Amino acid sequence: MPSIAPGHFAAAAAIPQRGGSDAAIKLSNGKVLVLGAGHPLLYDPALNKFSGAGAMVVERRNPLVAALPGGKVLVIGGDTFAGCALTNVDDVEIYDEAANTFSRVASPLVGDVYQAATSLADGTVLLTGGWTIDEAHPDGFRSSALFDPSTKAFTLLGGSLQPAPGAAVAVLPDHTVLLAGGFVQSGSDYVATDAAVIYRPEHHDFVSAAQSMRWALGNATATRLPDGRVLIAGGQRASDSDAAGYANAAELYDYRTGQFASTGNMVAKRSGHSATLLAGGSVLLAGAAGTSAEIWSDGTFHATAGPMTKSRSGAIAVLLGSGRVLVIGNGSADLYQP
Repeated sequence: MPSIAPGHFAAAAAIPQRGGSDAAIKLSNGKVLVLGAGHPLLYDPALNKFSGAGAMVVERRNPLVAALPGGKVLVIGGDTFAGCALTNVDDVEIYDEAANTFSRVASPLVGDVYQAATSLADGTVLLTGGWTIDEAHPDGFRSSALFDPSTKAFTLLGGSLQPAPGAAVAVLPDHTVLLAGGFVQSGSDYVATDAAVIYRPEHHDFVSAAQSMRWALGNATATRLPDGRVLIAGGQRASDSDAAGYANAAELYDYRTGQFASTGNMVAKRSGHSATLLAGGSVLLAGAAGTSAEIWSDGTFHATAGPMTKSRSGAIAVLLGSGRVLVIGNGSADLYQP
């Protein structure tokens, strides 16, 4: 393993050619499953090594992954090239870490492209931000669903109130789910909203939060802190904005009061970045701003002691058993030492 000074990054093992780097999730055995536009990979932190995982049913870019009971992982959504056209992937599969294999399960409503997959306390997975474009709904519509691993069935969650695509998602201590912000249609554009909704698992429905966010943002990160509050950071004000439209705003949501409060500004504007809760209760934010990374701690942001080894337009991150953080993006990986 590389020696890394506290607050610094070092290059992790090279991601093999044709290996994916669009999604990652830590398995119960401590390894990390890495998926994306290429072959599935397993990262072994003890050896600092990537190796091939079993073949996926359908190779895809940008899949959603969520932990299931029994050392399994739900893989859904993403996109792939069919000839020269980019198409959404409707096939759903489950990865079994013990067998190192993927298997297909019945697909949900054809055409729904979900934006977030969230593992719940009862073992089900909440899929939100669904977006479908078809002849009946030419402008798309939002939908949500539940996946039950015991039956391998999807259930559409109805109701007029639905979270927006691009909402920041966090499971709260009372097992409800906060979905804050996202994008809504405004004329021919999609702009950020300050609306926040709460998913209630006992009712299988969504209700409005007691208060709106302080800022209208989509594609922000949401990180639950040890005291139960949620740090919401970064994002963008329109779905098609470039880096100039990224935000450095941040706020805290307190589930006990239902209130949002400011917590200062990030060092850099970020959207599509990663946010990782560290062992001491601080949060590492990396990606979407060159090689820079920063730490939120006790209400303030400050730059990490050293930058990432490579610029990443987006980033995914996994907290390892050692306390280090594996940060992946743009075909390469770093290790961060808190």
